[in-house]
Amino acid sequence: MATNTPAPGVVYLHSSVELIKGGDYTARMTVESKTQGTLADESLPFTVGGERFTLAPGDFQLISPPPGSTSPVADKLPFAVFYRHSLPWEQAVDSAHPGAWVALLVLRQDELATAAAADKAVLVEGQTVANLLALPAGTLGPALAVSPDEGKQPCRWLDIGPTLFRQIAPSLDEIDLLAHVRQAGTDDKEPTGQDDDGWYAMVCANRLPSSDVQPTPHQAFLISVQGHAKAFADPSTVNRQSVRVLVLSSWAFRCASDGSPSFLSLAYGLSIGALGGITEGSKPLGQPASTPVPAHASKNTDGRVPVARTEWDGTVSRAWYRGPCSPIPVARDSTVPPLHVADQAIVPYQYVPGQFEPEITYASAFEVGRQLALADHTFVEDLIKWRKAGGDSLTGHIGAKTVGKLVTNEPLPLQGAADWLVSRSAVDWFAAQTASRSVARFRRIPRALTLAYTSKGRK
Repeated sequence: MATNTPAPGVVYLHSSVELIKGGDYTARMTVESKTQGTLADESLPFTVGGERFTLAPGDFQLISPPPGSTSPVADKLPFAVFYRHSLPWEQAVDSAHPGAWVALLVLRQDELATAAAADKAVLVEGQTVANLLALPAGTLGPALAVSPDEGKQPCRWLDIGPTLFRQIAPSLDEIDLLAHVRQAGTDDKEPTGQDDDGWYAMVCANRLPSSDVQPTPHQAFLISVQGHAKAFADPSTVNRQSVRVLVLSSWAFRCASDGSPSFLSLAYGLSIGALGGITEGSKPLGQPASTPVPAHASKNTDGRVPVARTEWDGTVSRAWYRGPCSPIPVARDSTVPPLHVADQAIVPYQYVPGQFEPEITYASAFEVGRQLALADHTFVEDLIKWRKAGGDSLTGHIGAKTVGKLVTNEPLPLQGAADWLVSRSAVDWFAAQTASRSVARFRRIPRALTLAYTSKGRK
C-alpha cells in the first residue's frame, strides 16, 4: 500500500488491509537459555473485538444515493464509504475465507414483503442476536459463536426467499472485488477529525437500481456475511426455504427516470438573473429586454463584456466585466492601495464617450478571493486569533485611561494603533464622538467598537 499522501484530486486504490481479524487468540511468550533450557513459557488469551451486529451512522463517511433522495441513478451502483479504512476486513467470513465480511444488497420496495415468499424478502426488526441464531426449519443462517452478552444485543435481519437470493446475492469472490481501500488527498477538504489521514474503505453494491415512469422506491442493506460461507460460496446453488442475513445498516432512496429532476439538473437550472449575466445578442441573460446594452457591444476590443448589474434597490443597470481568460493583455496598475471591501475595487469605465459606467472585474475577483479565504479553515482560525489579539490590544488602549484622556483633552491612541484593526471611517467617527468630551456619551463607545473584536465586549 502507498505511504505517500496523494495530491488533491488523486486517489490510490487498494484491494484490502492486512490486520488481525476479530476473534479469540492466544499470545505465547517463551524464554530459553542455551545452558539452562526453557526459563519461561507463558500463554495469555485475548480477544479482538469490533462491531459484528450493527454499525452506527458515525461509521459512514458517505453513502450513495443519499438517504431519502430521488434522482436518476439507474446507471450508478449504490455504495458506502467508511471512515475506518479497515472496517470491511475486521472480521472474517470463516477461517478459510479471510476476505471482506460485508456486502451491499439493493432491493426494490416491491421485493420486500411482510410474509415469506420465494421471490420476496422479509425485514425483521426489534430482535436480538439470540433470536437471529434461533433458525426455523428450512432456513439457512449464519454460523456464529457468540457470548451470552452478545446474544442480548439488538439486531435486524432479512429472511430472503431462495429465488430472490439466487438473483441478487454476490458470491464470496465477488464480495472481495466489491470492497476496496482508497487513499485520497485531504489538502483541499474540510477536516472532520476522523478522516485527516485520507484513508477510507468503500463497499459497492452488485446490482443497479431500476427506474420507471414514476420514481421507484429502493432500499440498500449493508449485510454481514460472517459465518455465511455456505450460502455465499455459490448463491446459485442455494435451495433452502429462505436465507437469513444480518443487517448492519440500511437506507431508502428512489430511482427516477433519466428525465426526472436531479440535484445536478436543478443546480444547472438555477436562475442567475439577479447576479447578472453575459449578453447574448442584444440583452443580458435573465434581465428585461430594456436593459441598455449597445448592439455593437461584442466589438469591444479591450476584452470587456457588458453584464446586467442589479443594485440593492432593484434597479437594473449596465456594468462591464473582463474575465481572467480574456486573450487581450492589459497594463498592470501597481499603484492601487490595499482594499478593504469589494466596492472599493469598482472603477469607472468609459465605453461611450462622456458616459462612465462601473467596471466590476476586480471587485468580482476581490469577492471570489474573500469567499475562498473564508472557506479555508486554517485561514479562518488564524483570522479569529488575529482579531482577538487586536481586540485585546485595542481594549488596553481605550480602557482604563480613556476617561482621563477625555478630561485632559489628550488625543486618543487610535490614529496609529487602531488603524490596522478598524476602518478609517470608524476611527474618524470615534474621534468625532470624543470631541464633545461627553464622558457619559463616550462610555457607550468602547463596547460598540470592541463587541465584534473581543470576547470582553460580550460580558
